[in-house]
Amino acid sequence: MQKTVIACCVGALFAAGTAAAATHEQDGKTGIAGEGSALTVNTQTQNVTDKSQLIGGWWHYTDLVTAETDLNHAGSTSDLTVDLTNEKQVDEIVGGNYIKQPTGLADKTHEATIGDTKLTVKAVKTEYIVAGSKANNLGKGSIVNGNTTLVIEDVFIEYAADPSKGAVVGGNYIKASSPSAGMVSQTNSTVGDTSVTINGGTVKGSVYGGSFAENYTHVDTPDMQLKLTTGNSSLQINGGTYNGHVVAGSGVTGQGTSSTAQSAAVTINAAKNKTVTLGNNSILIGGDYLANRGKSEIEGNTSVTVTGEGTITLGKGIVGGSYVAENKMGNAAASSKEYTASEIKGATNILVDAANVTVMDEVIGGTYLRQTVQDTDKDSFVSATVGSTNLILKAGTFKSNVIAGGKSNDYTGSLSSHVLGDTSLTITGGTYEAAVLGGGSAKAGQGKDVSTKRDVSADVKGTARVNVTGGTLKGVVGGGLSYLYTSAALTDAVVTTHVENVAANITGGTINTMDHNSGLDDFGIPASVVGGGVAYSKSTVTTNKVEATVENVDMTIAGKGVKLSGDIYTGGFAHGAKTAASVNSTRLTIADATLGAADSQVNVFAGGYAALGATSTVKTSEVTIANSKIFGNVYGGGNKADAQSNVTVENSVITLDGADVTGIVSTESFEPSVNAALMRLAEADTGAGDAEANKTQRTINLINSKMGTLQISAKQDTETSLYLVGSNTVGAITGGKASEIVFDGTGTPAGEAILTLTKEGASFDMSGDKDIVARNVASGTLLVDGKYKTAAETTVTLENAFGDVVYDLGKDAIDSTDLLLTDAGIVIGTGDTAQTIGASSVKLSESSKTLAEAQLGSVAFVTQGAEFVADEGMRSIRAAAKEGSFTAFGAMAGGYNRYETGSHVDVEGFSLAVGTAGRINNLTLAGFVEAGWASSESHVASTEADADHDYYGVGAAMRYDFQSPFYLDGAVRLGQISTEFDGSYGTGTAKYDADGLYATAHIGAGYVFDLTPDVKFDAYGRYLLSYVEGDDVTLESDAKERFSMDDTTTHAVRLGARLEGAFQTFDWYAGLAYEHVFDGEAEGELKFAGATAALDAPSLKGDSAIVDLGFTMKPEANGPWTIGVGLKGYAGDRRGGTGSVNVLYTF
Repeated sequence: MQKTVIACCVGALFAAGTAAAATHEQDGKTGIAGEGSALTVNTQTQNVTDKSQLIGGWWHYTDLVTAETDLNHAGSTSDLTVDLTNEKQVDEIVGGNYIKQPTGLADKTHEATIGDTKLTVKAVKTEYIVAGSKANNLGKGSIVNGNTTLVIEDVFIEYAADPSKGAVVGGNYIKASSPSAGMVSQTNSTVGDTSVTINGGTVKGSVYGGSFAENYTHVDTPDMQLKLTTGNSSLQINGGTYNGHVVAGSGVTGQGTSSTAQSAAVTINAAKNKTVTLGNNSILIGGDYLANRGKSEIEGNTSVTVTGEGTITLGKGIVGGSYVAENKMGNAAASSKEYTASEIKGATNILVDAANVTVMDEVIGGTYLRQTVQDTDKDSFVSATVGSTNLILKAGTFKSNVIAGGKSNDYTGSLSSHVLGDTSLTITGGTYEAAVLGGGSAKAGQGKDVSTKRDVSADVKGTARVNVTGGTLKGVVGGGLSYLYTSAALTDAVVTTHVENVAANITGGTINTMDHNSGLDDFGIPASVVGGGVAYSKSTVTTNKVEATVENVDMTIAGKGVKLSGDIYTGGFAHGAKTAASVNSTRLTIADATLGAADSQVNVFAGGYAALGATSTVKTSEVTIANSKIFGNVYGGGNKADAQSNVTVENSVITLDGADVTGIVSTESFEPSVNAALMRLAEADTGAGDAEANKTQRTINLINSKMGTLQISAKQDTETSLYLVGSNTVGAITGGKASEIVFDGTGTPAGEAILTLTKEGASFDMSGDKDIVARNVASGTLLVDGKYKTAAETTVTLENAFGDVVYDLGKDAIDSTDLLLTDAGIVIGTGDTAQTIGASSVKLSESSKTLAEAQLGSVAFVTQGAEFVADEGMRSIRAAAKEGSFTAFGAMAGGYNRYETGSHVDVEGFSLAVGTAGRINNLTLAGFVEAGWASSESHVASTEADADHDYYGVGAAMRYDFQSPFYLDGAVRLGQISTEFDGSYGTGTAKYDADGLYATAHIGAGYVFDLTPDVKFDAYGRYLLSYVEGDDVTLESDAKERFSMDDTTTHAVRLGARLEGAFQTFDWYAGLAYEHVFDGEAEGELKFAGATAALDAPSLKGDSAIVDLGFTMKPEANGPWTIGVGLKGYAGDRRGGTGSVNVLYTF
């Protein structure tokens, strides 16, 4: 029915200095609107009552709207200031337009628009403050608003009829109910960027930095559509008290409501002496708030920042993503049983850096799905996703859990809150009274119908990163938490969390034993750190499933600043019937840390924990403890708390490198009720089929470490490998026997022991391995300092880079003291009863040939020098020699050659000779000094070794030309050659320096034919002899082997021909030759620990073809200088090339 218009477009009277406004009255409400002008409403403004609606734009209210009403105000902006008191009540305040049930536009498409809106509230009492525009049961209409700015200095917000309502909205507000309220709304809201700043006041309802869409009907409204589109929303809280949620983004509640936004950010900044209080039911939300099947999508990032020196209380915690609550299909049935409630495509960010902040409830990095009312559809499925999360917590007090991922808490049906990428949690300070989790949290347990299905999950698809550098904490969990929190007889609950990878780095802080607290319930965990996830059930029903899985864990605990009071589990933690915590692979590194104290033990577990019928599984685990002291025990397995539970670690490796463990280092799990009995199990056949195929593998690496007891598994299905490196001290070795034992002398000080047993009566039972290995052990090293036993027919194989030496300890078992390696062999026992056992066999490795090949490089380089004198040297001597006088000459050559030696040696070098030459009749004579520098590489199988070579010497040469075109030439050389060798062999190295004399001689003959007046043909032959003295050196290696090199003699014969000619000032030559090298074997032998073995001798023997080209020239026809350049190429067993330069100066 048409309402009576009491006053329309009547100008109200305002006090001096205030702008005029349009005042309208309709349906008992008074609209005071700016309508394109700036408007200030203060205590002197007339017509302001508790029924007043203060509007910055236009007031389009019910019957005031006709088909002819202009709703387009896009070209106008608004600027509304409200300066009343917090006792002065107004109905609501809207910065833009307000349109409600436009009677004249029923079932017609329409749009109300306005430009940017600005709203300043200095003091007021009201129910709603909307910075943008508002629409109520608009039908097929839309509202469009530009950017909004809202600043509130002081306010009192309360909706008296329903204290849960009343709100501050930074964008637009659209609402609708059932068709009986006027019309079915299909309303769109569009607003630009929103900015809200609140400096104080009391808000009994919620605060939204973005927009708000509300379907407040209580019946099914399948055709309802309320859509929000918002730009970037920003909310700043500097003071005040808040009873409702504080939301950076938008609110969407009820069937058919949805929101799309670009980003959302909220900051709480309490300055010194300021207070910000969020009540017991108030959550600080970085994304959107959704209820009753609302949907939202944020394209970019969300953020929550808490800073300042003032006092901040956050009563219901922090959610970095969106909060989805009360999914009640009963009062707002969804069009689909399965839907995604919230999607944040970017990252959710939380930064807390306020020393005086107290966070009373959980901090959740992702989205929180919480169903608090029973769903009428048991098959409903609601999901939420975020791209990634990033939490940085620097200060404050946190009363409940910190969850880097999302959280799901279900009543009935299915919920999933997933992080599609990585989570990142960084803690640098603060106090934490409950656990921190790198993954998500999934919970179930409510409901009256115990048979109703519940399927709840919270996964991290990427890597959960946890970094702790400071603060006081109650437990760190790398993965997620799966929690069935009721002891009621639920029969069909599935609660799971999964994290693909965990990367945890703890370098500071105090971490006490774990405490879980979600605000409603809590439980303790006897651990400080859990690398995997936690699966916890209070139910005893075995038809439920509670699982926490992690694919890979990589965790580091490092530094003296880390303090732990509880145990470390590299795997997961499972507690309760049908719970399971599994990890595929784990890696834990403890470095430069001291964990525990004499009166406070910290145990380290390669696996996980299981209690009350639970299962914990780890497939492969690596634990490395370096330069650290552990006041406690180290276990290669997990902790099996009772006989009903099961703990499995299929393969584990424990490496202690410079570690000191005061208690036990065990290959097995800790099993309080049965552990001692298991350690006494006899090695009997279990009859379990193919035992070898089902063996559990354990590896312990002890590197320069100490411990009270080393406990080796006695289980039939477990094989243990024990590697002892450097110098280790163990009180006693108990339990079973290692099936593989390796002593490694790398880093063992001279004359000390690789293993020292310190407890009286302690004995190392090595009878589980009949093929004991000792690697890189130097003579004079004790393998065992203390008592030991071996089985009959045991051998010790000494392995180093160059081969194996086998010592047969005899047909009988040995029970003795001290096992020593000497130059004569292995010594068993001490004093008069000591027995020395020599080598029974020696087998050198192929890589040992590199030792001799380095020496062969010296032989090859010396031989190259002889060839250089015979060719380039003699050519320079002939050119320099003058009748009756001596002329200075110089020659140098450099090149690269590869020699096939069975493997091959590459020599790259440079040679130099300078001297003087003269001629007496047909005899040419010369004397010279020489030097050469080269490097060589030897290649044997996959091993490469390098050597540097240099020689220095003197020499003499002659040539006699007969009257016929026949000549003889020859030269001798004498000097010293040095070799510096450096080889790498796997993890070991070897070096040596060798020196020796060298001598070479050659004699050659040739016949020269004149082909033309300017071209001659020279056919020649040559014999060359070279000698290099051997040496005897001690290798710089872990085993300190002796390497003896024999003297090496090489013979070579060359036959060749060359053309020589002249052209103006140039002389040129070109030749071919064949050379055969005899002998040239670099023989040597290795001596160590009573064993001597000859090396496989490489040789220069072989055939090569040589191409020789060059020329000489005089820069000036009558000048004193002559320069020559030559090139040689080699093919065959010697391949490569050299270049030479000859320089003559004639006096």
